[in-house]
Amino acid sequence: MTLQTIFKRLADIDCHVQALIRDIGLGDDYELGDVFIPNRADPEEMFLFNELSDLMSPLCRLHRELLYLLMPCSDAQVLKKYPNGRYGYDIRPFEEGRTFSCGSPIEALIYDEDGYPCWVSSRVEHNGTDYYLYGYSDIPLNGLTVRERGYTA
Repeated sequence: MTLQTIFKRLADIDCHVQALIRDIGLGDDYELGDVFIPNRADPEEMFLFNELSDLMSPLCRLHRELLYLLMPCSDAQVLKKYPNGRYGYDIRPFEEGRTFSCGSPIEALIYDEDGYPCWVSSRVEHNGTDYYLYGYSDIPLNGLTVRERGYTA
């Protein structure tokens, strides 16, 4: 089985997940307690409510992650530090372009423990001194190859 086949089958499952979410009436927060109030005096109903709430969370995460993967991906760019202290890349020659601040989602090309290049999904954060890649604070942002999903210049 290929990765594309797995992705397609997960997308098929997601169609059913979305139908369930729509039929339940869940909003963007995907909390079952926002649309269903269990009878707190009934221990069986509370048990089922708690278990189903726990099951809905990964199903909703599946949907969000698949939506993310379906977004178009920008070209790879190399980060540099701008005079304002932020990291970014030029969109046009001689023009400051796209810069990142705390919480900015980003994908970075890093090397795994075996030395193979791989893209990782992360975000930019600030430690009070400088910006860093969340989860990879030992990797300098300056010169890092990055890309974005859903961003178009």
